[in-house]
Amino acid sequence: MAYNFAFIEGKYNGSNLSVLGRNPVFSAVREMPVIGGSGVFRFARGYPEAMKHRHGHAIRVRHDTDTAIW
Repeated sequence: MAYNFAFIEGKYNGSNLSVLGRNPVFSAVREMPVIGGSGVFRFARGYPEAMKHRHGHAIRVRHDTDTAIW
């Protein structure tokens, strides 16, 4: 799975965070690596954890991301 978090306002405006990794959809918690970013997130490293939550008939996926910038 590959995706980017693009920030369009606030102190991270114009920056993005890039994630690329395996997405084992049947796991309760899925961890994927942050492979970098731009702007404030240049050379960023970290990992988002994706967790499924049921809400009635809908399933939502929440992403919690821990990122280190140096």
